[in-house]
Amino acid sequence: MKKWLALILPLIPLTIGIVSTFQNHYGFNRTVMLQIVCIAITAGLLLWNRRDARWSDWLLPVAYLCCMGGDAFLFHRGDKEWMFIAGIALFGLTHLSYFTLMISNGKLNRPVGAVVTGGLLIYFVVCLLPLPDMPLGLKIAVLIYLLLSCLTLSAATGLRLAKPEKTAFIAGVALMLFSDTTISFKEFLHWTPLNILLMPTYYYSLILMCTGMCLKLSHPAKPLPVLSLGMENAVDIRSSGDSAA
Repeated sequence: MKKWLALILPLIPLTIGIVSTFQNHYGFNRTVMLQIVCIAITAGLLLWNRRDARWSDWLLPVAYLCCMGGDAFLFHRGDKEWMFIAGIALFGLTHLSYFTLMISNGKLNRPVGAVVTGGLLIYFVVCLLPLPDMPLGLKIAVLIYLLLSCLTLSAATGLRLAKPEKTAFIAGVALMLFSDTTISFKEFLHWTPLNILLMPTYYYSLILMCTGMCLKLSHPAKPLPVLSLGMENAVDIRSSGDSAA
């Protein structure tokens, strides 16, 4: 893929994000439009770049679809708790898709994972667990989602990719985590000073993930070191066996 496409294509969702920011408009239809644009760009590039794309790269369009479904539940939930939990479940699948994509292109960054997980677990235990009006099922769903988010950020910081795409992926995951935390402040603690950042950080998270994939596909994929080492070892073992024979 020509590198200039990697720089031009992300400008399309970025334009939607900038316009939404200036208009302060983040409705359901606008959000779905952004997600469809990101799906079209990433899926189109993956089809065009089939030779260099990994199977795990397809999990990014899948993650966008999960976001779309999660937003459908959250935007239209009203007072229905089951729709809120369903939205959390679909966004949990988003993080699971992100995590699989990241871990397939790197490894867990355990120090980052430990710090982030520790901080968010303290937040959960101190602020959310004692809430008397928060059902147990919802607390369990939030805890699982929180742990998935931490795993995703840990895997993003452990990516073995070139610095531009790695930075885009880390920033995208970090902004998603920030947006999710802001939602918990609003929904469970009724603390709203950060509400102004909730949707912008979500939008730019989607845009950065799309940008990361465009950059990743702008140059030929390299085999993972572990796989190369495994093949070399297999050859050495076979050669040793032949010599012994």
